[in-house]
Amino acid sequence: MRIQAINTNTGFKGLFTDKTAQNGGNWRMEYQPYSWEKDYDQEIGRMANKAKFSIYDSMLPDNEEIFTQYDGNYKELSTDIYGTKTYYRTYDDRMRKTITQMPAMNREDSLKVANDKLDTFLDEKQKLRSQLEQNFYTFRNNAVTASQEYNTWSSEHEKGVFERDYNKSQSRYYMDQKKAKLLENTENLFDNSQKYIRLVNSIDAVKETKARNNKEINQLKELREAGKLIDISSRTAPNKNGALEAALQNIGSAAEKFICLPKKILSMQEIFKMLGPNHLDGKHNSEIIRYVENLITAMR
Repeated sequence: MRIQAINTNTGFKGLFTDKTAQNGGNWRMEYQPYSWEKDYDQEIGRMANKAKFSIYDSMLPDNEEIFTQYDGNYKELSTDIYGTKTYYRTYDDRMRKTITQMPAMNREDSLKVANDKLDTFLDEKQKLRSQLEQNFYTFRNNAVTASQEYNTWSSEHEKGVFERDYNKSQSRYYMDQKKAKLLENTENLFDNSQKYIRLVNSIDAVKETKARNNKEINQLKELREAGKLIDISSRTAPNKNGALEAALQNIGSAAEKFICLPKKILSMQEIFKMLGPNHLDGKHNSEIIRYVENLITAMR
């Protein structure tokens, strides 16, 4: 099934945002990566290559692509799942493909945007689920009809020579046709069942991912509101270690907080446990920062 772009990009914040209208009508497409996103050089917080995906997938790529050729006004068109045009070529070969990269989102915003996209993905999956469920009835009814018609021609084939409306070769021909139709619908039913199983499993997997994301979003919100969060998850933001440097000015207070990295949350207690108690004297802040940066690099 071809993935359809959903044109609900109004007010969307994060990843692709069309700023052409604010740029005097001149093409400007901004991209704000996820905190964990990586480019081809594996630099975190940078736009990943565009990646196609299937409706049966259990996760969206970071930079998902719906690519279409010869669609309406465009010779080539690339959009995200919201329908935002991220690249196009017109029939007279005019192109728009320049992307302006912005600093990466922090992890909390990244998870929110990821869940918004997964909601749209789930909507498309539910549409296909309804279609596949309807197919079950269609293929079953077709199989029943083919079976009944086969029986009719089989009965015709068994009639005596003076009772028949058709000769044996004709009735045998139609019997073979109906048998082939019956087998075709059986294959269709099997194929539909396999697709349905794959789809339902992927729906469950997406819902589980959303639930995990929501749990972490709530945790981050609570920590932030309680003043217990050190957020250095956006590694392309100006002064990317600023929040950690500020927190370490009061080492006792910092030890009771949690640090948000691009891919996970850790308690500062875990950091100090790994480093050793001598780092709690406030004289090793640069070592602590280097250690955290090494942790981030290891997560890539």
